[in-house]
Amino acid sequence: MTYQKKITILSSAAGILIVLLVLSVMFDPERVNRRSAALVWLNARQLVQASSIELTSTDSDEQIILQRSDSVWFALRDNTMYPVKQARVEDLLHLLSTKSHYPIYSNSTKSHIQLGVDSAQASHIIVSDSNATLLDLLVGVNNASGTGSYFRINGEDSVRVGQNALASYAKSNFLSWCDLRLLPDTVNVEQVQRLMLTGQDYIEPFVLVRNEKTWVCDGQTVDTQKVETYIRTVLNAEGENINQMLPSEEYRLSVELDDGTVRVILLGSADEYNRRTATVRGSLYAYPLSAWTTARFLVTEKDFQ
Repeated sequence: MTYQKKITILSSAAGILIVLLVLSVMFDPERVNRRSAALVWLNARQLVQASSIELTSTDSDEQIILQRSDSVWFALRDNTMYPVKQARVEDLLHLLSTKSHYPIYSNSTKSHIQLGVDSAQASHIIVSDSNATLLDLLVGVNNASGTGSYFRINGEDSVRVGQNALASYAKSNFLSWCDLRLLPDTVNVEQVQRLMLTGQDYIEPFVLVRNEKTWVCDGQTVDTQKVETYIRTVLNAEGENINQMLPSEEYRLSVELDDGTVRVILLGSADEYNRRTATVRGSLYAYPLSAWTTARFLVTEKDFQ
């Protein structure tokens, strides 16, 4: 055998070994499994198209329907649209559209009932556009460690396991989605310039007015820190529920902002537990308040001394 032939044979053998090495890396089972474990439930195009989210839970007969209108999400109940926490909806969509680790746990249909992902018994997260369903994700039981849940796309056999954050959304209740704040969270203490409280227990309107860095009531400077604490109470006030049974007015709190707009909160009569229902002038919604919140709304000058 000549030297040139030996070189040719050795080169061919080396080439074959390199090809085999590359193929072994490409088709290594662990590598393939790792690659298939990383996925998104919704792609970028579907995320933009999504206009409806339906959530059904094994823990409740209640179906939560979220709908998007002009880029704003609402919750639909009894043919009425209620305001929802926009950030909460966006957090759910972010989870669905972010690549995460969801390895395949089983490919057997026999495991569906045991893992809670049979379509008849699972919780559902259904995302749709105006024409069709984009995702029908079945959420099953927690895994043995309790750190993850089982998931299956309706119509597919494969069951995956992954973070159970999605399960908490699927099994949430209606009020957890509703924005129960009386005033929008864009309003802050620094914007408030004047507050006026009137009602059956006030012979004269109770008025607090900002005077640069201090606050004045009936011509007297009052405790600024106490006033700002009160303003935060008003701005952060939330109802215990939401409905459209607007109350008759018994008290009125007017909040004037630095842009000249005035937000008017109306409080209804007290029930036997001293709870009142509130609404904001111009709003379609009523918010039943706790007795604790109600008591913190109705203040007098001595509360700021």
